[in-house]
Amino acid sequence: MNLLGGMSPTRYWVGVATKDQVALCVAGGYCQIGLGKEGPLKKMSVGDWMVLYSPRAVQDGPNDFLQAFTAIGEVVGEAPYSVQLTPENAPFRRDVRYE
Repeated sequence: MNLLGGMSPTRYWVGVATKDQVALCVAGGYCQIGLGKEGPLKKMSVGDWMVLYSPRAVQDGPNDFLQAFTAIGEVVGEAPYSVQLTPENAPFRRDVRYE
């Protein structure tokens, strides 16, 4: 709810990731921002939209510049959650339904 008692307006977020990283997000139905930081994900609301921009195709490959929007989806997860990938790496994610 906003200050006037109405529903909060839909917000639109832009994330930046290589196309190969975006493919993982789309396949897994999540978004991950800022190397897995929780703060930006906490600002999102269900119904907000996430657009992912890919400056390059792969993370550690040659300078294969892509410079394109590669995914769009609606935030559906109520809250961020942490995923333990390695003992040292537990990034936060938020569930997204991609188009």
